[in-house]
Amino acid sequence: MAADPGAHGWPPARQVEVRWTPDDERAWRRLGTLTISATVPPEIAGLDVPVPSAVATMTAAADSEMAALDGWLSSSSGPTLDAVAAHLLRAESLSSSRIEGLDLSARRLAEAEFTPSAAKRLAIEVTANVRAMQAATALGIERHPLTVADLCDLHAILMRDVPGVEGGRLRTVQNWIGRSNSPADAEYVPPPPAEIGRLLDDVVTFANRTDLSVSLQAAIAHAQFEGIHPFVDGNGRVGRCLIGVIVRKRTGLSIVPPVSAEFRRDTTGYFAALRAHQQDSNPWPWVTRFSDATIAACATARRSVDAVDGLLASWRTRAGRHRKGSIVERLIDVLPSNTMLDSTSVATILDVDTDTARRGLAALEATGILRQVSAGRRNRVWRVDEMHDLLDSI
Repeated sequence: MAADPGAHGWPPARQVEVRWTPDDERAWRRLGTLTISATVPPEIAGLDVPVPSAVATMTAAADSEMAALDGWLSSSSGPTLDAVAAHLLRAESLSSSRIEGLDLSARRLAEAEFTPSAAKRLAIEVTANVRAMQAATALGIERHPLTVADLCDLHAILMRDVPGVEGGRLRTVQNWIGRSNSPADAEYVPPPPAEIGRLLDDVVTFANRTDLSVSLQAAIAHAQFEGIHPFVDGNGRVGRCLIGVIVRKRTGLSIVPPVSAEFRRDTTGYFAALRAHQQDSNPWPWVTRFSDATIAACATARRSVDAVDGLLASWRTRAGRHRKGSIVERLIDVLPSNTMLDSTSVATILDVDTDTARRGLAALEATGILRQVSAGRRNRVWRVDEMHDLLDSI
């Protein structure tokens, strides 16, 4: 049962003492074994959430914007929707990675996805974030309730190629948030490992409720997850995947608004609002910030649909008149979702032979829509730079 509400109408976190010993022998000689204070978030699964009226107005506005976006998207064409869904998922993945200091351009991401064997460490990690976001999107349309195992699966996908991290495993050591090498000087110390299983069960139960505002639920679930910090690494990215799962399950939106892009514009404010929830038991600045970000992200999604529609129209004009169903016309439709191409990939996507694929690619290269980025005439690869520029602008 949750504790009595505190000053902000929210049950307070508990502080517990934890004994911490450095793994490094030199650090142990210098620091010895420390007694530190860790924060244990309250249980909220069945909480009657006491939302202040001003905050309720904000969450209602955010929910309304998502509903309006859903209705507006229903009038858009299939190719555009598919393209924008892929486009915004990558924008969300790039922004979520950038919040953690993993800064990669859309072009580099596309290159890493197209040729994984040539990708560098940074690109590998961001590509894994795309896969985790894709998995979160798939989770959002499944009928079964969200589980702790689902969150572990997302973490396993995210950490698959990261050395030194066992993906999908809850931590068995004490961690902390901050740049210090010691939790004694940390900004925030999450609960000890023994508390994690119980607290994650509580979070997923809360995330499966259907009696709350979607924005409120996604915001609180994300903040609680971040407060638990259940993995050794990757908590922020998995926590932002959780937002997408909840929004998709509750709204059925085909395009989840890219809220991480809004958080990235002010990461200091994002982290400060989360800390107010975790350390001061005051979730309302964070819920308000989240609602603002959701409203802005819905506007971004609308602009992206218009921008992709505009690019498609521009490409058709630049390509000139072609018969209906021609390789050029069909290829233009798939460019927004496939920004790195060769004749083999086009042949697979459009179910044509490679000679036909090459003719289409050459025709669009001649108009400047595609740019060849490989040397020579064999094993040629083309890139859709205008889509990468659009993605980086979000």
